[in-house]
Amino acid sequence: MSIDLPLSLVREQIPTLVTSFGVALRSMSPLTRPRRLPETPRTLTERVAAPSQRLVDHYAAWSGAPPARYRDTLPPHFCSHWAFGMLARVGGQAPYNVTEILNQGLRLQLRAPLPRGEDLLLRGHLEEVSEDEQRVRIHTRIVAGWSQQHDAVIVDSYASIPKRGAAKAKPAARVEPEYRTVGEWSVDADDGLRFGLLTGDFNPIHTFWPLARRSKFRGCILHGFGMVARSWEVLADAEQEISDIDLRFIRPLPLPSAGLQVQLAAPDAQGRRAFRLRNRDGGLHLAGSFTG
Repeated sequence: MSIDLPLSLVREQIPTLVTSFGVALRSMSPLTRPRRLPETPRTLTERVAAPSQRLVDHYAAWSGAPPARYRDTLPPHFCSHWAFGMLARVGGQAPYNVTEILNQGLRLQLRAPLPRGEDLLLRGHLEEVSEDEQRVRIHTRIVAGWSQQHDAVIVDSYASIPKRGAAKAKPAARVEPEYRTVGEWSVDADDGLRFGLLTGDFNPIHTFWPLARRSKFRGCILHGFGMVARSWEVLADAEQEISDIDLRFIRPLPLPSAGLQVQLAAPDAQGRRAFRLRNRDGGLHLAGSFTG
């Protein structure tokens, strides 16, 4: 195993680890998790200490960004770090075991770049919880800013909890646009642990091979936010500006994986550009659209 990152980075993840572990532990038992949805979900607030320059530099480098791209700002997809604990707290208001939650999609709206060296001010809210025969769906929202602008970034996270024994719904037929490949990226067996060191998400399915091999995935898979970060930087290398991105996770990405293609379509009538992440066998791992 070769991690190529200072293990001391884990010290910066301690607040996130404490929060996420506490929420997960409470939610695992019906005796300690909420018994019902709150009639009026609370808006939670949090001040996140400014991430260190070292952490941001390592994260940007892992994502594939050149050093000058985020010299004064945080990468937009660095919400994988600063929003993780708040997402756990907000999701913990629902009466479900959060360890069973699966990420389904993400929307990220960028009104202003978040500067380096500033404490982040977060507001989190449980937007909607719905249920059907297959799953429970949970929509949470995080609004982030700093002292000079409180609503710089809006993160909408869409997750689900599958119901045991439920039949899988057939995906609806889609008319796909024509795509061209604008770049590729790869990950090795240790990139799940690297991303955990950079974000604080040490879920064993991403980081701990002995346990991951016993899962339905038969091994570690990359974090969904990791797929977003790598694909985002390929789009940036292709001179694509992103101010509003909406995407869905289609299938897990096993570690290691090579030759992953980021593909881009022409703008539609509203100016949005569809993109997707495709493997060498033609399978899709994520897809969405964005505007600049």
